[in-house]
Amino acid sequence: MRARLSPPQIVLLSFAVAIFAGSLVLMLPGMTSDPASFSYLDALFTSASAVCVTGLITVDTATVFTPLGKFVIAFLIQIGGLGIMTGATLLVILAGRRVGLQSRLVVQETLGHVRLSGIVRLVLALLAMTAVFEVVGAVVLAGNFALRYDYSLAKAVGYGAFHSVSAFNNAGFALFSDNLEGFRTDPLVNLVVALLIIFGGLGFPVVLELARRERGSYHLSLQAKMVLLVTAGLLLFGTIGFLLIEWESPAMAGLGAPQKVITAFFQAVTPRTAGFNTVPMASIGDATIFIMIFLMFVGASPESTGGGIKTTTFGVILASIWATARGKTNVEAFSRRIGQGQVLKALTVLSFSIAFIAVVTVLLLSTGHEITVTEGLFEVFSAFGTVGLSLGLTPDLSGLGKVLIILTMYTGRVGPVTLGVALAARQRAGRVILPEEQLPLG
Repeated sequence: MRARLSPPQIVLLSFAVAIFAGSLVLMLPGMTSDPASFSYLDALFTSASAVCVTGLITVDTATVFTPLGKFVIAFLIQIGGLGIMTGATLLVILAGRRVGLQSRLVVQETLGHVRLSGIVRLVLALLAMTAVFEVVGAVVLAGNFALRYDYSLAKAVGYGAFHSVSAFNNAGFALFSDNLEGFRTDPLVNLVVALLIIFGGLGFPVVLELARRERGSYHLSLQAKMVLLVTAGLLLFGTIGFLLIEWESPAMAGLGAPQKVITAFFQAVTPRTAGFNTVPMASIGDATIFIMIFLMFVGASPESTGGGIKTTTFGVILASIWATARGKTNVEAFSRRIGQGQVLKALTVLSFSIAFIAVVTVLLLSTGHEITVTEGLFEVFSAFGTVGLSLGLTPDLSGLGKVLIILTMYTGRVGPVTLGVALAARQRAGRVILPEEQLPLG
């Protein structure tokens, strides 16, 4: 009897298949300007970075890929951000067929959704919301490119659509060799891209909850409250930190006070798994790099297009620390008690992530003697958080280094989901309850 794949196995397989299929498509004629100099490993890396909505690149997206190749990258970003099985569910719905239990379970694991009920409605609302944000973002960016920079209509529309998809899906791919450095003084580009990143990273249920909230009613779910509070705190921390550290640095050279504030805000937003940059990464100091690593590690929120350990995980850990410091046995947040099971899950995700990053960093540093610890740590944190920022190391990675980063991007995109499924799986109650014993801690 043939064994049936479990939902988490299907999720893992679907992302792997999408990555390999994308790499083969990118190797086809007409995808790159110089096929002879474009290796399969670079195609695999680009496909993995797009499907895992990361944004790390070993070749220059702007010059290496043709318009058709850039379209394929945008498509891979879209299916990677939404989740491959989410798109498959949409096809089933459009075909007029009933979405079975197995498909609902797979989509539940892809999105990290807690409840199985309402999965189909969530998928439809998710797709509608994605379309609204991306279309509005594309129109505004295209209009700005056409009016302010005198792009042709076709180029303005193409560039507007690509960067809107990349921003909302927290991918960080750009069609400019210097990413978005050329737009550091353009408040409209900074604001639109930042808002797309933020809303894409809040999580679909939170955005839908905010959109559906009754006028005059301020009741929000615990998830929404924690996501909004942690997100606001991280953005404020990142913005103030960047301003204080980089105010007189080369990164802010030639900018007035208002432009410095916009730049600091944008660079606080983008490490939250987006990967765009408006300042040269080589110009920022070590203290700012440390702040960015922290922001990349926490990342976006559950059921979003972003990565990281997630804002709710970080929030639960902070609440647990606060409860322990106050001598309380129950972990509480917003007048609600958080179950011990969820606290353990949060600590497990944190421990797994740190251990994985440490191992990959050691291996990466072993692949090249010219890689500094700072460069290696930043690269691995960026890959695991599906961010896409780099200190310039990515194009110089060895073959083994590229494979390590591919595996890290893949793990960062699907690993936390798989881990959550394993921890949430229903297990048989033990027949024997072992005696409890206390250990000295701390």
